[in-house]
Amino acid sequence: MVDMTQRHTFAAFLDRLAAGTLADDDWAEYAVNHYPDETLEECRRNCVQLAIEAGEPFPRTDTDRAWLHAWANDLRATIP
Repeated sequence: MVDMTQRHTFAAFLDRLAAGTLADDDWAEYAVNHYPDETLEECRRNCVQLAIEAGEPFPRTDTDRAWLHAWANDLRATIP
């Protein structure tokens, strides 16, 4: 069963990450966690892969931030 609340909270995490306003424990709580929801898990993997490729600090470019916002919007689009 898909947990739409998880999709919403992960989308909010992506927006905070893009804005540079993460709480200290946000990365560990959202990006390290794995999800049974395949759509959400794919988004999480994409985010982690982008962070690995970009290096620190992350996000460092407008393109990185645009990807994060796009993934957040994609997740929200799947929430009824």
